[in-house]
Amino acid sequence: MALREFARDAMLKYRRGVVLAGHMLLGACALVGAFLLRFEGAIPLGDLMMMWATLPVSALLKGAAVSYFKIPQELPRHVGMGDIVRVLKACTVSSACFIIVVVVMYGHGFPRSVFILDYILTVGLYAGMMFFSRILKEMTRPAVGEMPGRRTLIMGAGTTGELALRSLNDGAAGLYAVVGFLDDSPMKQGMSIRGYQILGPIADAPHVIRDMDVTDVIIALPSATKVKTREIVKMCASRNVSFRIIPTLKDYMTGEVEIQRIRELSLADLLGREPIELDKSVVSGDLEGKRVLVTGAGGSIGSELVRQIARYKPASVVLVDAAETPLFHISNELGLIAPDIDRFTVLADVKHGDLVEKTFAQFKPERIYHAAAYKHVPMMESHPVEAVFNNILATRNLALSAVRHGVERFVMISTDKAVQAESVMGATKRCAELLVLHLNGRGTKFVTVRFGNVLGSAGSVVPIFKQQIAEGGPVKVTHPAVARYFITIPEAVELVLQAGAAGQGGEVFILDMGDPIKIADLARNMIEMSGLELGADIQIQFTGLRPGEKLHEKLVAAGEDIESTHIPKVMVHRSYTISGDGEGFLSDLKGLEEAAMAGDDARTVSELWDLLKCRDTDNHYDSIRSTDTPPA
Repeated sequence: MALREFARDAMLKYRRGVVLAGHMLLGACALVGAFLLRFEGAIPLGDLMMMWATLPVSALLKGAAVSYFKIPQELPRHVGMGDIVRVLKACTVSSACFIIVVVVMYGHGFPRSVFILDYILTVGLYAGMMFFSRILKEMTRPAVGEMPGRRTLIMGAGTTGELALRSLNDGAAGLYAVVGFLDDSPMKQGMSIRGYQILGPIADAPHVIRDMDVTDVIIALPSATKVKTREIVKMCASRNVSFRIIPTLKDYMTGEVEIQRIRELSLADLLGREPIELDKSVVSGDLEGKRVLVTGAGGSIGSELVRQIARYKPASVVLVDAAETPLFHISNELGLIAPDIDRFTVLADVKHGDLVEKTFAQFKPERIYHAAAYKHVPMMESHPVEAVFNNILATRNLALSAVRHGVERFVMISTDKAVQAESVMGATKRCAELLVLHLNGRGTKFVTVRFGNVLGSAGSVVPIFKQQIAEGGPVKVTHPAVARYFITIPEAVELVLQAGAAGQGGEVFILDMGDPIKIADLARNMIEMSGLELGADIQIQFTGLRPGEKLHEKLVAAGEDIESTHIPKVMVHRSYTISGDGEGFLSDLKGLEEAAMAGDDARTVSELWDLLKCRDTDNHYDSIRSTDTPPA
């Protein structure tokens, strides 16, 4: 046993040398074979001496060529056109060099037909060596039913599916046992790929999964839409399988599909719309070489802002957050992904105006991204004073410091809950929108970005549903008809950066996120993605709307003047007409601030709604609630 392990380790250590020596030996055999064929086995003495004299030269030249073209880098486990092309290149180069050397040594006395025969035999032997290795591997591979690992079915028998198979067999041997393919092409039915059968169309998935005890499904359909992906997941629901997907066009076009790239299926794949991609060129010109400050830098949006900002090579990034641990983590991450960018951490609550002023004076930011806010609707209904402090008064502190210190751009992140707000949280964010719009025109360009629910952010519905599914349910949904707009974290941050770069001040930018998604459908998708069957394995429980919640959110209020922009899928609500009345708005905030300072929840809510009635162009607030009680 020890001798066998020693031999195996030595083979692995010296594998390239062994393979190179094998190619040189085959090259020498090719030259000998060429002479034997040329003279029909009876080589004259003079030609025999030429053969022995040129044999080392031929072997060395062929060895150098195969080494240069990296043919002996590893024993080939599969043969593709790329491997054959490399063999042809190596043989062509070595033959050309060999001809030159021989002509110098012997002039034209060397048999010319030997050159041609040598070339043909060398190509045949090198290619044969590759095919023999492949055949040997196929012969020693266990039968499908005997292979170890998680039993895996690949959806799609095209180029992507074949690359997925190669990745699983070569990069994850023993972890995944491929049982076969499914593909809708009638021409492929009954055929096989590398010995793995195409078992039928994709519609047969439930039966194949059941009959072959499949545990994992890999979706290798690069042209599949989000709707098609969702149909596949729904079809395989209740089969207790895990889903993985080939992620990008680039991966299968370049053949770079690796096991690490075959990622788990995410909920973003099931949203029902294609991902929104925005033009990044305008952002680069806006951020490169600038001093940038991000509030709420440790949060879901703030941390992604920091990551994406770092790509555009700012001069420095100031990370501001009141939460110590998240701030520590994003600072360390920024140091790893962008070590050349100056980074500074400020552990501070932006509700404290003195700390904000000190931070601006010290770091002199040119760009502000304000992501710090309280966002949970029911929580803010119970804590209106804190909502006012964090979402309105903290924004005031930042905005006034930005004006005093000559900040060029100030981008505030808002929410669809600010549109015709019916909750304390939504009302405070609408008030913050109005605040920055009123302060616009004082030298700083204030821009607001408004979007819906962020998919997968901390404390959002997706992590909550995941936990409930892991615990066996029930999955709790407030109402069967409740629907929300959803956006992924990268999409949201790209919108923020683009709006910050394109905004001229006084705008509210809004992303067209398609149709809202019912939360009940979201829960159902997540259950099916987990391989469970709704009603049999797990239940959905409807609990009723919580305080401040609406059945449907809107991105635009009735009567808002919305225009399209040069950025695809981005709309803008221009509010220049109210810009410049900052002093009046700040004066109106005094009553709200006094109520919050006194810790009087009822008075704070009353002052908040009174302020919106007076200052917002939407007269929606008169009809939805009284001014002295929190929302029901």
